[in-house]
Amino acid sequence: ALFKMGIKYKIIFACDNGEIEIPYSTDEINSLFEKSGQKDINAFVKTLYASTNKQNQMKTSYFANYEIDDDRWYEDIRFWMEKSLIKKLIFLLAAVLAKAFQ
Repeated sequence: ALFKMGIKYKIIFACDNGEIEIPYSTDEINSLFEKSGQKDINAFVKTLYASTNKQNQMKTSYFANYEIDDDRWYEDIRFWMEKSLIKKLIFLLAAVLAKAFQ
């Protein structure tokens, strides 16, 4: 829609678990992450999803159709914690809504 409207954009993040279920609750994942000693929860969550050995078809399709760095892909939105990106997303949504109601 943005492309068709002639609005320049950059994909900040994308997320979809591709119907892959991991056998952990949010609290369990946070606890496992704290015990792991890792610094990046997104990398940790990607490891959990990769351990299922299932292919995320949504991710495959998304990467085939859009330019996005792998570090901007999130397997599970519950663990997306980049506050600087949240501000950009809110601004983008506000801009799109304003344009839609002009």
